[in-house]
Amino acid sequence: MNDQWVIGYTPDLVMATWLGFEKTSAEHYLHGTSETVAGLIFKKVAESVLPYTKGTSFEVADAYDTGGKVLTPKEAKEQSGESTDND
Repeated sequence: MNDQWVIGYTPDLVMATWLGFEKTSAEHYLHGTSETVAGLIFKKVAESVLPYTKGTSFEVADAYDTGGKVLTPKEAKEQSGESTDND
């Protein structure tokens, strides 16, 4: 595998971790999945950075309910049947 990505966000912060090689070879490749390498790095950095953010709460629609689509706040309210008059 030549790339591992983990991306996460809150209303206060967007973070991304990338590990990889432009071209793989016998000496240059990644073992495992994003959760075993890039995910661990992402977790450590997030744990050290998040305490210094505002900690603004937010809701994210379940990806199983949205077919994997990331919804805007307005789309999420419309899908849940909530009023969007003030949006």
